[in-house]
Amino acid sequence: MKALILAAGTGSRLMPLTKNRPKCLLKIAGKEMLAHQLDILDKEGIKNIVIVVGHKAAQVKKFISSYKAVKNLKIRIIENKKYVSTGSAYSMWLAGKEIKKGFLHINADLLFHSKLLNKLLKCGYKNAIIIDKNVKLRSDMVKVITKKNRVVEMSRERKSKKYAGEAVGPVKFSADGAKKILSMTEKVIKKGDRKKAVYFLMHDFAEKHELYAIDSDKLPWFEIDTMDELKKTEEEIKKAIIFDFDGVVINSEPARYRTYRQLFMKEFSVNLPEKMESKLFGRKQKENMTYFIKKYKLRGNIGNLIKKRKRLLDKEFSKKRNLKPVDGLLPFLKRLKENKFKTAIASSSSKGYIKKILSKMRISNFFDVVISGDMIKKSKPNPEMFIKAAKMIKAKKENCLVIEDSTAGIIAAKRAKMSVIAVTSSFNKRQLKKADKVVNNLSEIETSDLIRIFN
Repeated sequence: MKALILAAGTGSRLMPLTKNRPKCLLKIAGKEMLAHQLDILDKEGIKNIVIVVGHKAAQVKKFISSYKAVKNLKIRIIENKKYVSTGSAYSMWLAGKEIKKGFLHINADLLFHSKLLNKLLKCGYKNAIIIDKNVKLRSDMVKVITKKNRVVEMSRERKSKKYAGEAVGPVKFSADGAKKILSMTEKVIKKGDRKKAVYFLMHDFAEKHELYAIDSDKLPWFEIDTMDELKKTEEEIKKAIIFDFDGVVINSEPARYRTYRQLFMKEFSVNLPEKMESKLFGRKQKENMTYFIKKYKLRGNIGNLIKKRKRLLDKEFSKKRNLKPVDGLLPFLKRLKENKFKTAIASSSSKGYIKKILSKMRISNFFDVVISGDMIKKSKPNPEMFIKAAKMIKAKKENCLVIEDSTAGIIAAKRAKMSVIAVTSSFNKRQLKKADKVVNNLSEIETSDLIRIFN
């Protein structure tokens, strides 16, 4: 099955943003709307795509030729040169020969969760449309009335009728359905009505032929037609990257563990193992101190030990050789800012330590929020710090991606219902396999990787 993306319109209600740029290339969460759609189609196995362009057509063509994900797709571009005086039905009619064997209809200003497309493709109906049962009468969205799940009426009227939902899309047409909707379109155009919108043709289609409604089940979707809708969408799908600190931002784990070894040798003549135990990663130092005291049956004041270790840490991180960022960190942070990602640090280390290191490394301005061990009650693998970071950065949990280097951190991220990328600075790939993606360093992470993981 092919997908038809209608992207010819001027986007007049989004002026001045669309004066010199087509609506489909406006960026949402740092990524073009068209790119969001192409990635989701690719993910769901729709490889043949027809795009009808008009306003600033050359820009769309240039974008398609340079977009990396296009290598997996077969894209045909059709230009509607009369886009100023015609509607979406005319654009669909121009693509008739390409879509006559069945197609997915998608408006270029519609962003939707990949699971919505999956629901549509897997439903048992030949012709179907995604609807949202949360009807807003003041909305200018087309509304639908159904009987036994079959669409019988589509209208923009704001009267209080027994609407089943709002017509969201995408829409699926079988070969027979495509033949009928295209025939209806041709008749309308031959009568001289070239300004008709596809969704009003669907009303006529539904009166005579089967078109079934598929509930969105509260999965997210956004129609971006106005400045207010654009702003709301940006807020709703705001993407945030939450970094662990030690081992993810700075290669500090060897130096930090060395201070434990120095402290316990000086205070108790206890020689701690050369390598740090895996269960100690991601925990507060108070918890680690207590663990060592109990394990070696020692007596000591934890508060005093923490103060003495702080002096050792200050000495260690006064040396430039211990202030090395993780490979690829700086270019990665710059790309995140360029693409308008929010960023946070969530670490069991103390706030003073984190801020001091960030200042010495001159990268404080790259992070919007810092969550430290002294701001939480429970350490990883408890998800508390990641949930707190999401709240402080004002991002939904499902829109947050965590970058970690420990198994405890991965578990915490998953418990917070967040995606996670793991860096092999402290553990090997086999130990980090529960992450959504494992990399050797941050330079291996493409911006497109982040978007795909979110999708």
